[in-house]
Amino acid sequence: MESNALSEIRKWIDDNQLTLLVFTTPDCGVCNALKPKIELLATEHELFQVRYVDLEATPEIAGQYGVFAVPVYILSVQGREAVRHARN
Repeated sequence: MESNALSEIRKWIDDNQLTLLVFTTPDCGVCNALKPKIELLATEHELFQVRYVDLEATPEIAGQYGVFAVPVYILSVQGREAVRHARN
């Protein structure tokens, strides 16, 4: 699911036990290659929830999370950021 409102994303993270927030752009080759694998994980594990944020469409959300290049994956457990994996 794609998100474009910061308050919606924060509520979604708080409401779910295990979330993966994926920052991407439409032309990101790595993002497009990993998306099917992430979707497979999400279907296999019902607690695992995924949302995608388009860096070009919503730069203010990316700025709030300190994301300036893609891909960036932020895994949150019970509302708290647990792991952040960035391109660098």
